This record gives sequence, C-alpha cells and structure tokens, in this order.
Amino acid sequence: MVSVHRAKRLALAWRSGWARQNVLLTDDAGRLLPSPRRTARLWDRVVASSRAGRLDACLAAGVPPESGRLIALRAAALVVPARRQRLASDWDRLVRVARERPASWARVPLRSDGIVAAEEDIVELRRSLRADVPVPARGVAMASTLLTDGAGPLYNRHSPVSVRAAVRETLQHLDPTTALLPVNSGAADESGGH
Repeated sequence: MVSVHRAKRLALAWRSGWARQNVLLTDDAGRLLPSPRRTARLWDRVVASSRAGRLDACLAAGVPPESGRLIALRAAALVVPARRQRLASDWDRLVRVARERPASWARVPLRSDGIVAAEEDIVELRRSLRADVPVPARGVAMASTLLTDGAGPLYNRHSPVSVRAAVRETLQHLDPTTALLPVNSGAADESGGH
C-alpha cells in the first residue's frame, strides 16, 4: 500500500516531469515485445533530443512511435503539455510576424499571404495544441515540422502544398480520436460491408 505522502510525491514528480519515463515497445498486433530493460536511460533521452528533427520528420510521416526506443522517447517528449504550449506560442508568433511585417522585411521569407489566409485553421491548430486532452504525437510532430522546414509551405513559395492544406492535414492528425480508429475503418464502408 502506498502512503498518502508517497502518493503526493509521485503525483508531483509526474506532473513536473521528473518521473522516470518508461518505454514499452509493441509489435504490429499490439503485443508487448520482450525487452531486458524498459526504463529509458538518460543517454537515450539525450540521443533522442539531439536527433529531434529527424525523429519529428519520421513521426510526421507516420512512423509509429512504438517502432523504436528513440522515436518513442521523442514522441513522449512532444506530447508533454508544456511542449505543446510552447509550440502553440510559436504558431502565435508566426501569425503575428506574417501580419505585421512585409515579406521583403523578414529575415526568413514567409509566405505571409498564405499564412494570413489560413489563419482560421491556424487558430484551430493552436487550440488543439493547447487542449487539456492527450493528442497523437504524429500531429504534434507535423505542427513542429511545418514550423522548422524551410522548404515547406510556410516558407517556400514554390511548395506544391498550400499553407491551408498543410495546416488542415496537421489538424486531422491532432484529433485524439483519429489515433483510436482502426487503419482499415473506411475499407468496409467502401466495399459495402456493414
């Protein structure tokens, strides 16, 4: 039995992020994979942090967080509420800069017209990032990658993807219910199955 004092300390450690992170790896069927050590080591977290851009790109592309230790650690770091709040603030700043400064004045060329045109969707994106409910790591990784990819639609006028389309796709992957839907959920409907 856990004492009340110990339970309070554990709850405080969990909220503050000091609790040790555990990583559970599963196979495609959702079965737990055997692992001699499931506790994330400090070194693993350092490596995952140093490879954040690459791991974010993998998550954004749809690689499951359960596919490896480093990507699982990165996914866990991305969905922490404080990290999501900072990311939403970065989106706030992007919209403010796009509205206030002409594209010719910016140090980094922004597609200000596309950003301003997609502002309603960006507001929804920020709302999703700030929500008190868990969100899929893929959506958070997509939101982060959009901000940092210099060849992406926020910065590249020749990008085949519009800012609005990229933000809407990110919003779909921030929806907590999408992670719960089976992969082939639409296949039965299209084939006439009930």
